[in-house]
Amino acid sequence: MYSVYLYWYLLIVSLLIIVIIILVFKLKQYVQLSQIDEITAISNYRGFKKAINNKIKSKAEFTLAILDIDDFRKYNFISYSFGDCVLMEFVKLLKQQLPAGSFIARYKFGDEFLIIVNDNLKNASEKIRIIQEKCKNNTFQNIETKQLFNISFSFGTALFEESTDNLDSLLLKTEKELKENKINS
Repeated sequence: MYSVYLYWYLLIVSLLIIVIIILVFKLKQYVQLSQIDEITAISNYRGFKKAINNKIKSKAEFTLAILDIDDFRKYNFISYSFGDCVLMEFVKLLKQQLPAGSFIARYKFGDEFLIIVNDNLKNASEKIRIIQEKCKNNTFQNIETKQLFNISFSFGTALFEESTDNLDSLLLKTEKELKENKINS
């Protein structure tokens, strides 16, 4: 009789352990999914905050850039799926052109992107300016409609300064430069 109870006890405990392991695995998957933008398959703002806070803690030099696709409404005016295509093509170009180790995230829910470049302000800004020119000179094609289109963007950059910066101040500096560049272009 004792061995029957022991058998059932061990079986139930084993099943509970298996269920707990599965739940922990699923939870990790959901946490990862919660940090990915559904349209572009890059990090979203939640994933960005995690990455930039780790970068800030590391005290390594880096530049933060914010990129904003110019006149994005015209793409969404054609159709939202066309706008989604523009976002995906833009991200594909960024991934191809940014230096290894750069981090790309979609900022909130719009047509703005945050990039962490592991370089000083001058070099990072020049790399993004080169991407800006390549983007302007490139013709993209909507996969579904075969319609051709061009993408241009404005950007702002700021160097992380350990003595004075936190995430909010760094974002303010990049957004300020972005607005100035949009006005001047």
